[in-house]
Amino acid sequence: MPAKKRANSKQSAKRVAKRRTSAAAGRDSQSTQRRARDVQRLRSKLESMERSLAGLRDRLDRLEDWDGRTALQVLQDAGLIGCIKDGPSDLSTNPKHMEGFGES
Repeated sequence: MPAKKRANSKQSAKRVAKRRTSAAAGRDSQSTQRRARDVQRLRSKLESMERSLAGLRDRLDRLEDWDGRTALQVLQDAGLIGCIKDGPSDLSTNPKHMEGFGES
């Protein structure tokens, strides 16, 4: 191969490598930004859940005598049934939650 062709080939290979590196850096940057948004979203959700749990603890602390009521009635009176709005309505909607259910 002539020297000029080899030089062009090397320059071309360098340009391709530089583009690949640049593209990979862009993907890494996007991935990092996506991860940061996901972490922020999870933190926000966790804080919301912690506030909800604190409220639930307060309500449970205020529960007095059951007076022959069922657990469902006591929890309904305390406002604990249906108080979590952003969760799944039924855990069985996710098959993972049902793994091992009904097995001996």
